[in-house]
Amino acid sequence: MNWQTVLEIVATAIASVGGAGAIIWALSSFFGKMWANKILEKQKTEYQKDIEEYKSALSRELEIVKATNERLTYISKVQYDMEISAIKDLTRESHSLLLTCNTVVPVVKNLLKDSEEIILRHNNYYDLYVKSINRFMDAVGNSLAFLEDEVMEPYKKFIGECRAQFDYYNEIFDPEIGFPAKSINKLYKSGETIEQIFDSAIETTKKYLKSLKVAD
Repeated sequence: MNWQTVLEIVATAIASVGGAGAIIWALSSFFGKMWANKILEKQKTEYQKDIEEYKSALSRELEIVKATNERLTYISKVQYDMEISAIKDLTRESHSLLLTCNTVVPVVKNLLKDSEEIILRHNNYYDLYVKSINRFMDAVGNSLAFLEDEVMEPYKKFIGECRAQFDYYNEIFDPEIGFPAKSINKLYKSGETIEQIFDSAIETTKKYLKSLKVAD
């Protein structure tokens, strides 16, 4: 027997008792609504309970993920020592190369117009220029296997700009006149860029070191 049949029987029964049926119908409607509201309230409570349980489970999962990520930031003492050693080599050799670049190609632009000053610097420091570039390239090569790309990238840019300056320096240097006047601006600008990239590399390294946690 379905609900439609039940309702038809109830309606017939109510109709058979006349005016009393209207009262009964009104009462049944009232109690029916009350009963329905109670069911809805019960379902609402159950749904709310399910939602709270889901939120609680989701929160636990989130804590697990956060804890896992936290553990992943830890590195072993051996790895930490290797990275610190590589970073020390990079920062030492990059700073040495920066000083050499600023010595051979002085940061004071007016000095580049003095041919005697340029030739004197070349004679005194060119060999150091070559050695500094080679030492830094060795440091970069030796660090590739131990450091993350985020750390290595600015140092790669640094050596790239230093090599570009070195190549241009060799292209324009004249042992009799120093540098042609038309080339000085480009050479000076290269020196500014080298300094900016060096500063960026050091800042990147500092941020990376602060993110490291050594496992016990």
